Amino acid sequence: MPEGALCLVASTAFMAELLLFYIHSTTHQGLEGYYHYLLLVVVALCVATTVLGALLPASFPVDIASGAAIALQGLWFYQTAFTLYGPSLPAGGRRDADGHIDCHTHAAQERAEQLANFQLFGLVFLVCAYALGCFAVAAARHGHPALATLHAKHVAAMEAQLAGAGAGEGDRFVGSALPLEDTAI
Repeated sequence: MPEGALCLVASTAFMAELLLFYIHSTTHQGLEGYYHYLLLVVVALCVATTVLGALLPASFPVDIASGAAIALQGLWFYQTAFTLYGPSLPAGGRRDADGHIDCHTHAAQERAEQLANFQLFGLVFLVCAYALGCFAVAAARHGHPALATLHAKHVAAMEAQLAGAGAGEGDRFVGSALPLEDTAI
Protein backbone atom coordinates (compact mmCIF):
# COMPACT_ATOMS: atom_id res chain seq x y z
CA MET A 1 0.00 0.00 0.00
CA PRO A 2 1.51 3.38 -0.94
CA GLU A 3 2.32 5.76 1.88
CA GLY A 4 -0.16 8.35 0.61
CA ALA A 5 -2.99 5.82 0.73
CA LEU A 6 -1.98 4.76 4.24
CA CYS A 7 -2.15 8.41 5.33
CA LEU A 8 -5.64 8.69 3.84
CA VAL A 9 -6.74 5.65 5.84
CA ALA A 10 -5.31 7.25 8.99
CA SER A 11 -7.03 10.55 8.18
CA THR A 12 -10.40 8.79 7.84
CA ALA A 13 -9.83 7.23 11.27
CA PHE A 14 -9.05 10.67 12.72
CA MET A 15 -12.07 12.11 10.92
CA ALA A 16 -14.29 9.44 12.50
CA GLU A 17 -12.76 10.32 15.88
CA LEU A 18 -13.44 14.01 15.24
CA LEU A 19 -17.06 13.27 14.39
CA LEU A 20 -17.44 11.06 17.47
CA PHE A 21 -16.05 13.70 19.81
CA TYR A 22 -18.07 16.45 18.13
CA ILE A 23 -21.29 14.54 18.71
CA HIS A 24 -20.19 13.58 22.23
CA SER A 25 -19.20 17.13 23.21
CA THR A 26 -22.57 18.67 22.34
CA THR A 27 -23.92 17.46 25.70
CA HIS A 28 -21.09 19.08 27.69
CA GLN A 29 -21.43 22.63 28.95
CA GLY A 30 -19.10 24.99 30.78
CA LEU A 31 -15.59 23.88 31.60
CA GLU A 32 -16.14 20.32 30.41
CA GLY A 33 -17.38 21.62 27.07
CA TYR A 34 -14.35 23.88 26.72
CA TYR A 35 -11.91 21.01 27.32
CA HIS A 36 -13.78 18.96 24.74
CA TYR A 37 -13.66 21.89 22.30
CA LEU A 38 -9.87 22.03 22.68
CA LEU A 39 -9.78 18.27 22.12
CA LEU A 40 -11.67 18.81 18.86
CA VAL A 41 -9.04 21.36 17.81
CA VAL A 42 -6.24 18.88 18.48
CA VAL A 43 -8.01 16.06 16.62
CA ALA A 44 -8.66 18.42 13.68
CA LEU A 45 -4.91 19.12 13.68
CA CYS A 46 -4.31 15.36 13.42
CA VAL A 47 -6.72 15.17 10.47
CA ALA A 48 -4.98 18.07 8.73
CA THR A 49 -1.47 16.65 9.18
CA THR A 50 -2.43 13.17 7.97
CA VAL A 51 -4.16 14.62 4.89
CA LEU A 52 -0.99 16.64 4.24
CA GLY A 53 0.93 13.38 4.65
CA ALA A 54 -1.18 11.88 1.87
CA LEU A 55 -0.60 14.88 -0.37
CA LEU A 56 3.13 15.17 0.41
CA PRO A 57 4.26 11.62 1.24
CA ALA A 58 8.00 12.38 1.07
CA SER A 59 7.86 15.49 3.27
CA PHE A 60 9.87 15.15 6.47
CA PRO A 61 8.34 18.25 8.15
CA VAL A 62 4.84 16.88 7.56
CA ASP A 63 5.85 13.57 9.15
CA ILE A 64 7.25 15.40 12.18
CA ALA A 65 4.10 17.54 12.46
CA SER A 66 1.89 14.47 12.22
CA GLY A 67 3.78 12.67 14.95
CA ALA A 68 3.75 15.77 17.13
CA ALA A 69 -0.02 16.21 16.64
CA ILE A 70 -0.69 12.59 17.60
CA ALA A 71 1.54 12.93 20.69
CA LEU A 72 -0.24 16.17 21.58
CA GLN A 73 -3.61 14.44 21.30
CA GLY A 74 -2.54 11.71 23.71
CA LEU A 75 -1.11 14.20 26.17
CA TRP A 76 -4.30 16.28 26.01
CA PHE A 77 -6.38 13.19 26.83
CA TYR A 78 -4.33 12.73 29.99
CA GLN A 79 -4.48 16.44 30.85
CA THR A 80 -8.25 16.47 30.47
CA ALA A 81 -8.63 13.39 32.63
CA PHE A 82 -6.41 14.74 35.40
CA THR A 83 -8.04 18.16 35.37
CA LEU A 84 -11.71 17.30 35.04
CA TYR A 85 -11.97 13.90 36.66
CA GLY A 86 -8.90 13.77 38.86
CA PRO A 87 -7.43 15.78 41.69
CA SER A 88 -6.57 18.88 39.59
CA LEU A 89 -10.01 20.50 39.32
CA PRO A 90 -9.47 24.29 39.09
CA ALA A 91 -10.37 26.53 42.00
CA GLY A 92 -13.97 27.66 41.85
CA GLY A 93 -15.12 24.48 40.11
CA ARG A 94 -17.08 21.64 41.61
CA ARG A 95 -18.45 18.29 40.52
CA ASP A 96 -22.17 17.86 41.15
CA ALA A 97 -24.05 14.64 41.95
CA ASP A 98 -24.44 13.77 38.26
CA GLY A 99 -20.72 14.16 37.62
CA HIS A 100 -21.03 17.45 35.72
CA ILE A 101 -18.52 20.18 36.42
CA ASP A 102 -19.79 23.66 37.27
CA CYS A 103 -17.94 26.84 38.14
CA HIS A 104 -19.36 29.03 40.92
CA THR A 105 -18.96 32.35 39.10
CA HIS A 106 -18.33 33.63 35.60
CA ALA A 107 -14.87 34.78 36.71
CA ALA A 108 -14.06 31.24 37.91
CA GLN A 109 -15.23 29.88 34.55
CA GLU A 110 -12.99 32.30 32.66
CA ARG A 111 -10.04 31.56 34.94
CA ALA A 112 -10.53 27.81 34.39
CA GLU A 113 -10.69 28.32 30.60
CA GLN A 114 -7.51 30.38 30.70
CA LEU A 115 -5.89 27.60 32.70
CA ALA A 116 -6.98 25.14 30.00
CA ASN A 117 -5.40 27.36 27.34
CA PHE A 118 -2.21 27.56 29.37
CA GLN A 119 -2.15 23.78 29.80
CA LEU A 120 -2.68 23.18 26.08
CA PHE A 121 -0.02 25.65 25.00
CA GLY A 122 2.33 24.25 27.62
CA LEU A 123 1.86 20.82 26.07
CA VAL A 124 2.38 22.29 22.58
CA PHE A 125 5.64 23.83 23.78
CA LEU A 126 6.68 20.54 25.40
CA VAL A 127 5.97 18.52 22.23
CA CYS A 128 7.79 21.05 20.03
CA ALA A 129 10.80 21.14 22.37
CA TYR A 130 10.92 17.33 22.43
CA ALA A 131 10.71 17.09 18.62
CA LEU A 132 13.38 19.76 18.23
CA GLY A 133 15.61 17.99 20.76
CA CYS A 134 15.23 14.66 18.95
CA PHE A 135 16.00 16.36 15.65
CA ALA A 136 19.10 18.02 17.14
CA VAL A 137 20.39 14.70 18.47
CA ALA A 138 19.74 12.97 15.14
CA ALA A 139 21.43 15.79 13.21
CA ALA A 140 24.44 15.68 15.52
CA ARG A 141 24.84 11.92 15.13
CA HIS A 142 23.88 11.50 11.49
CA GLY A 143 24.31 15.01 10.04
CA HIS A 144 24.70 15.84 6.38
CA PRO A 145 28.28 15.16 5.18
CA ALA A 146 28.50 18.49 3.30
CA LEU A 147 27.82 20.37 6.53
CA ALA A 148 30.51 18.41 8.34
CA THR A 149 33.00 19.21 5.55
CA LEU A 150 32.09 22.90 5.63
CA HIS A 151 32.47 22.94 9.41
CA ALA A 152 35.86 21.23 9.17
CA LYS A 153 37.03 23.82 6.61
CA HIS A 154 35.84 26.63 8.83
CA VAL A 155 37.59 25.24 11.92
CA ALA A 156 40.82 24.65 9.97
CA ALA A 157 40.75 28.20 8.57
CA MET A 158 40.13 29.66 12.04
CA GLU A 159 43.00 27.63 13.49
CA ALA A 160 45.26 28.82 10.67
CA GLN A 161 44.24 32.43 11.33
CA LEU A 162 44.91 32.06 15.04
CA ALA A 163 48.33 30.59 14.29
CA GLY A 164 49.16 33.67 12.21
CA ALA A 165 49.14 31.90 8.86
CA GLY A 166 46.45 34.16 7.35
CA ALA A 167 47.65 35.95 4.21
CA GLY A 168 45.47 38.92 3.36
CA GLU A 169 42.53 40.11 5.40
CA GLY A 170 40.82 42.00 2.54
CA ASP A 171 39.42 38.88 0.89
CA ARG A 172 37.64 37.60 4.01
CA PHE A 173 34.34 38.33 5.73
CA VAL A 174 34.55 40.40 8.89
CA GLY A 175 34.85 37.98 11.83
CA SER A 176 35.24 34.93 9.58
CA ALA A 177 38.29 32.88 8.81
CA LEU A 178 36.91 31.63 5.49
CA PRO A 179 37.73 33.32 2.17
CA LEU A 180 34.79 34.96 0.41
CA GLU A 181 34.31 32.24 -2.21
CA ASP A 182 33.97 29.49 0.45
CA THR A 183 31.30 31.29 2.44
CA ALA A 184 28.88 31.98 -0.42
CA ILE A 185 26.34 29.20 0.05
